[in-house]
Amino acid sequence: MDCSEVRKIIPEYVNHTITEDRTTEVEEHLCICNDCRQFLNNFIDNPSKSPTSKPTSCSEPASKKVFSFFDYIILAIGLGVFLFFIYLILRK
Repeated sequence: MDCSEVRKIIPEYVNHTITEDRTTEVEEHLCICNDCRQFLNNFIDNPSKSPTSKPTSCSEPASKKVFSFFDYIILAIGLGVFLFFIYLILRK
């Protein structure tokens, strides 16, 4: 199911008036599409808004984690400490 199909049936999904199979398809799509989840949240917040607005492409999966510079610094420090302990163990 693509974004345009999901966005057309969001009102029915919110009102629980679609079949279980369609509900499952919508939920599977929402699990991987940040844009459609945001569209659903906006629709729930403002149901009078037209649900047929033009979808943007699904940009990235929801599970994609973006690491910050700080995360890499922590990783480098941890790796350095680990290697230091390996050095101490092997030195004996």
